[in-house]
Amino acid sequence: SSDVCSSDLSRDNRLRRFGFLVLHISILVCIIGGIVSAGFRMSGHLILTEGQRLADRHEVYPKIVKGPFRKEPHDRFELELVDAQFELATKWTPGKIAASIRLSEGSAAPIDAEIDFNYPFKFNKTTFTLREIGYAPQIRVRSNRRRMAPLEGFIALKVWGYNEERKHYDFLPLPQPGRRLSLTLYPSHEMRDGEVVKTSEDLSNPVLLVFQEVMNGTKSATEVIAPGDSATIGEWDIHFGELRQWAAFQVVHDPGYGIVCASFWLAIIALGLRYTPDITDWIKEVRHHGTD
Repeated sequence: SSDVCSSDLSRDNRLRRFGFLVLHISILVCIIGGIVSAGFRMSGHLILTEGQRLADRHEVYPKIVKGPFRKEPHDRFELELVDAQFELATKWTPGKIAASIRLSEGSAAPIDAEIDFNYPFKFNKTTFTLREIGYAPQIRVRSNRRRMAPLEGFIALKVWGYNEERKHYDFLPLPQPGRRLSLTLYPSHEMRDGEVVKTSEDLSNPVLLVFQEVMNGTKSATEVIAPGDSATIGEWDIHFGELRQWAAFQVVHDPGYGIVCASFWLAIIALGLRYTPDITDWIKEVRHHGTD
């Protein structure tokens, strides 16, 4: 009987020591995972307009931050925003914020996917999360006095507020020092007493409100431009072309994430090994007292 007890104690002590060893290994693995994340992690966000593609080192990729040991800012994936969807929730229907994208890498065939708001989508080792959707009017600005190349492109307007209180506006710097254009978009509008009033976030009757702002605080009169129309402010001829939507994505590739997760599982196993003998002894003691 004493030999059996001695054997049980020896086995329990070995199990406790093994759990203690595994716990220290898990700490070491967690440190290694942290070093890998710090050195090779990629994190940031990008904005794409419908129909726009992202290539390696593309100009819309400036906010992607690479780790100090990464040779490339991303994993050479190709991303295209096919379509962006924004629908406000009503009393009878739920809202929807989603983006249809096309992803490819290397010579592999592209895949189509739909990403819902705040639901990450993983492609190979990179995770994409949809964060915001807004409007991007196509603007062409040309001087009617000076010979210079026109400013032209899709302007991703900033979004402020929520639901029907959302506001879409941004500023476009002009070649003249201290001057800029203020751009505000109403997705749907109507005229009330000679004033333009936003009616809803439904894209049914869009209009662009534009005025010139000077550094000294003076402003020009506001011009109301519908898609396909133009207006003149000072020496600038402004044309409002297409209206598309843009989508902002958070992009993360963290090779150390799996290592850190493995360290947590090792720590849980270690605690189990360390305290299993104590729990077993406690159960035996309770049963022993229960039979007395």
